[in-house]
Amino acid sequence: MGSEDDGIFHQYLHKDHLGSKVALTDETGNVTAAMRYDVWGQRQDPRPQFCSEPTSCPLSPNRNWIQWANEEAPDWISNSLPEAMLAITPRGFTGHEHLDELGVIHMNGRIYDPFLARFLQADPFTEDSSTLNRYTYVHNSPLVYHDPSGYISVSSLLRTAASIAISVYTGGLANKTWTLFGSTIAANNAAATIAIGGAVSGAVASGTWEGAKWGAISGLLSYNVGQAIGEVDWTSGDFAGSGMSGAQFAAKSVGHGLAGGVVSHMQGGRFGHGFASAGVGAAVSPYAYGGEGGNHFSRGMLVAIAGGGASSLSGGKFANGAVSAAMAYAFNSMSSAGSGSSGRSNSETSIGFNFETEGLERFQLAVDEFGIEEMFKEILPAGEHVIDVRIDASINEMSYRGSAILVNPDFVSNRPLNIVASSIGHELIHVDDYMRGRLNFYDEASRRRSEHRAYSWQSTTASHFRLPIPYRNRLMDRIREHASP
Repeated sequence: MGSEDDGIFHQYLHKDHLGSKVALTDETGNVTAAMRYDVWGQRQDPRPQFCSEPTSCPLSPNRNWIQWANEEAPDWISNSLPEAMLAITPRGFTGHEHLDELGVIHMNGRIYDPFLARFLQADPFTEDSSTLNRYTYVHNSPLVYHDPSGYISVSSLLRTAASIAISVYTGGLANKTWTLFGSTIAANNAAATIAIGGAVSGAVASGTWEGAKWGAISGLLSYNVGQAIGEVDWTSGDFAGSGMSGAQFAAKSVGHGLAGGVVSHMQGGRFGHGFASAGVGAAVSPYAYGGEGGNHFSRGMLVAIAGGGASSLSGGKFANGAVSAAMAYAFNSMSSAGSGSSGRSNSETSIGFNFETEGLERFQLAVDEFGIEEMFKEILPAGEHVIDVRIDASINEMSYRGSAILVNPDFVSNRPLNIVASSIGHELIHVDDYMRGRLNFYDEASRRRSEHRAYSWQSTTASHFRLPIPYRNRLMDRIREHASP
């Protein structure tokens, strides 16, 4: 917008699909100025665009100005032409600032030379994993991608984000947090689901079949490390507010770090880079999982940022570290769902409820609506389990007493069905502890550990039950309350 004879007129700046400034038009659509570039971003003489008959308008002798070969800049570079558009803005190729007297483009993070088609500084993130060349510009595909920061192209950012999202979604499928086309994944297919999700995630992140292979391997390693750690009957605790004992926290972080380091080394990278990203991702997961607000995708992204940062600080690539940390989060924290079980389906396990009193219709409805029986086939010991349930108005909400689950009638009748279902799962964790000999009703420490495990299970399955944020926060308070002193 400007003034002309004390009036107001408008001018419109036009960009191409890469964000490059290409034209300026007036209010009637006439082109008043233009910029032009070659494939790699070198400025070209824009004047042929103004010729009604291009053959009668010869090109400038210096169509592509090269500062080393031409002593003086052409007139369309030095702003001597009204149509040069340089008098309006120094920005051009992909919207970045040109330093025309030097023949380079300032891309914020680094300086780019369009004549060489290379950056003049090394990329700290080694974006081009196919060649390991730290100086290439957008994978040598300048007509498809652009680099907004000088460090990493938009395509790489999108691939990394998509890879993280695929990992998180796959972890949710394995844990039944989400469904696939309306159906949950069978328990005995959890490992296969994670292998497929890891492969797709790796392929998206790297753009290669080799990346798909290592994605599947990394996903399965993360999953099995998480399951192995979950099978151990850890002492309850709340190390650094993580909701885990110090030993469990250390085992989880180191275990996933070792898995990440091994995969990195087998891919030809450095063990330390993989260890740092996966280990930090696993260490951060409990805080991201139990944090206020957000969802699995936002939490997964937080873990990925932490893992990517750790990888960069150790000299590795941010994107690789971010994806590795996201896999550790999704294929361990999410797929395990805090159950403490192996996560493997037991086809010999069946669960049923024997209602000793009337008024428990909503109890069964909650069980059916949220797939409680199917979930606990993976948790309870093998065998046929028929659990007695009866009304008891003297207790608060629900309570397992060894012989039956006691239910307050007002609670089961008036509370939302998702809260009822989550509370049923809480009591079934006590049932599992009792069956396995881990719960002694006469031992306070034993009861405390069982409560800690039950509240942890509720917290890590909160998305499945669609629990509201205030309720999730109260669960975290209960976890800390029942942590070992």
